[in-house]
Amino acid sequence: MKHWILSICFLISVNTVNGCGGWYPFSDVIRFSIFSPLLFDDGGMSEFYFSSRNSSELYEHTFKSDRNVDDWFNVCEQKVKKNLVFEAIYQLSALGIVDEESDHIFVKKMMELGKEDHLQYLAFAKKNSYLNNAYEDSWERGYKELKHKRSHAIQDAEHYAELTEDKTLKRRYAFVAIRLAFYNGDHLQINRLYDNYFAGTTELTIDYWAKYYQLHTVDSPVIRNFTLAQLFEKTPTKRPGLYLMFNRDVEMNDVMKFATTNKEKANVLFMYSLRKTDRQLSNIRRIYELNPDHVLLPFLIVREVNKLEHWVMSTKYTAFAPILRPGYDYRSSNQALINSAIEEDQKYAESFLSWLYSVKSTLNQELYNSVVSLTQFISDDAATAYQTLSAAKYVDEELIDWKGRMMGILKVAAFESTEIESIDLSIYLSGDAFARQRFLFLMGRLYEFRNELGVAAGLYSHLNQNNNRFVWAEPKGYATFNQSFYWDYFDYFDANYNAQDVVGIVDYAQSAAKLNPALTHLLDRVTKDRVRLLDLIGTKYLRQDELLKSIAYLKQVPTQYWQSDALSYKKYLSANPFYADFYSGQDERKADTITYTKYEVVQHLYDLIELEKTQTGNANAQTNFQIANCYFNMTTHGNSWMMKRSWWSKYAHNTVYVDSDEFNKCIAAKSYYMKASNASEVDMFEALCLRMAGRCESYGLYFDEDYDYDFDYDAYGGFREYMFDKNTSYKALKSKFPEWHMELVSNCHSFNRFYSSI
Repeated sequence: MKHWILSICFLISVNTVNGCGGWYPFSDVIRFSIFSPLLFDDGGMSEFYFSSRNSSELYEHTFKSDRNVDDWFNVCEQKVKKNLVFEAIYQLSALGIVDEESDHIFVKKMMELGKEDHLQYLAFAKKNSYLNNAYEDSWERGYKELKHKRSHAIQDAEHYAELTEDKTLKRRYAFVAIRLAFYNGDHLQINRLYDNYFAGTTELTIDYWAKYYQLHTVDSPVIRNFTLAQLFEKTPTKRPGLYLMFNRDVEMNDVMKFATTNKEKANVLFMYSLRKTDRQLSNIRRIYELNPDHVLLPFLIVREVNKLEHWVMSTKYTAFAPILRPGYDYRSSNQALINSAIEEDQKYAESFLSWLYSVKSTLNQELYNSVVSLTQFISDDAATAYQTLSAAKYVDEELIDWKGRMMGILKVAAFESTEIESIDLSIYLSGDAFARQRFLFLMGRLYEFRNELGVAAGLYSHLNQNNNRFVWAEPKGYATFNQSFYWDYFDYFDANYNAQDVVGIVDYAQSAAKLNPALTHLLDRVTKDRVRLLDLIGTKYLRQDELLKSIAYLKQVPTQYWQSDALSYKKYLSANPFYADFYSGQDERKADTITYTKYEVVQHLYDLIELEKTQTGNANAQTNFQIANCYFNMTTHGNSWMMKRSWWSKYAHNTVYVDSDEFNKCIAAKSYYMKASNASEVDMFEALCLRMAGRCESYGLYFDEDYDYDFDYDAYGGFREYMFDKNTSYKALKSKFPEWHMELVSNCHSFNRFYSSI
């Protein structure tokens, strides 16, 4: 196959997939992306990444996402690193935070600064943190006691708030009281504390946290939606909780009535755009117009790029249908609809680019260069994307790594002359799994599209080597074994490329590594798989019925390979492929005392075909009968199916392989049984050959025709009789040898008598 073909392989029935434990790729597994939203996450947004799941990622509490850490960073006069501030306020014990002998730099520095009162507050908060639970245990035992303890702690917090003269400490103690009142379910007390200590304050993170708890007492869903929209950008650690409180049934226009400033309007619009899975450029534009400095505008921009990646790149590169695309119904979709959707989405990408160009001067330049270059690539303008990213300057190390990988992709996509030797492969073969898997695959796809299959195979061979599960789909929409997706390069090239293509892969791996040692690691697995690939080439030629070419490659395979305990040939080629009767299949037979390696089977089959050309009469009939037996046994119904498949399932019918019809319908076997019938000079043997040809023909008939529940099979004596009547070989047997017809089609013990008649 010289060109990759797009398809709607997601439509393959899940019921046919059991080769990998019943697992089928779905949801985010099939969503292709090379741009992680983590790169521009200000904290607390992980649950809102573009995803098919309700929650994309679990929220991770770190010093980067907690603005309370920033407040304490200022308390210690910015003389302690933020990660150590985070460690102290959240991980040290109540005793540890006030330990005068403590070695912790935060504690030591606070004492040096004479801020023991702040440490005493932290100790108090830590001491009572165990009370921040709805129930003491799952059976609700001791709830009254817990509530009583909270009430005492609230009194203590208020007492300390009144004693201290520090205004911020007053609110910190009051915040502890508000949070405990929340867990006590005391709305009156929450509102009293909030009004006394927090009304109108926006200096500290706890001011917003206090508002978060007070918001639970607000009955009006409209007011609650408006208020939480204003809180959302201010409180990363509370974003998941705020979103749970957000009522999407409330009309946005009703909420907007409470907004008096552009910033407030932008915050409301953001909340209604947050989880949208359709095109949101119009809302992004509006938010930008209302508040170009909106903290979470970068999040929406990245989210929109992630959508485009899925809508265009998932379909274009992994061949999975865009199931997260609004307006696309995979159950009724077709290839034309998918192609049309890609064109529409690429036009939308161009519109998105136009807007990005217009706001270049006001956006964060690292963000701008990243999303613009990626969107240019999605729009099939790799050359411009290459220029954009080449000129981009990055400070963030993760973005520098992303740029390095992306530059290689753009170079290959933009310039047909790009050789793999000019790419720094080390950045693609190392790093986190997200980047490694996707960039490796994309690079491989680009070389595959250029028909440089040796390079593509080398890149694909490094996928999923550390128990990862990156998958891509079957481009033609068929099953390879009993699945319509891949995670291994060998299976992919087995199914989608012909024997000569695989010869090119083997030759490239052998020569390229010698000419350029830098490619040794890239091609090491392909090189190690050389014998296995020689087996594959021989198998492919066998599927194409090119026996001499098959023999030439199978002959190069060492004998110990066929006998290896690590392979399945000893088990699944432990039968005599040149023997078959009326009901033979995968069951063991007396004839199976004679076995062959795959190479020996093809060689003997070729010798029989050559011998048959020199024979006439009964000798010719007997030889053709053996040839037919071999072709029969190399189908899904025979004892040597592993001659043409490395994996087999009775459920795998509509396979992508070139010999799918032959493998399922026994076409060659029927042909040779008919040749044997025509050559036979003995009526009984001729009748036997017709019976065997009929067996083959019946498999083909059943394969081609599904049971039609609306058809009146009873008029023909039932479904079996109807299918039997369509079998031309059985009809010929009945017409020519009526005296033996019933015996041959119904008596399995008659085979030996008829076979020995010649």
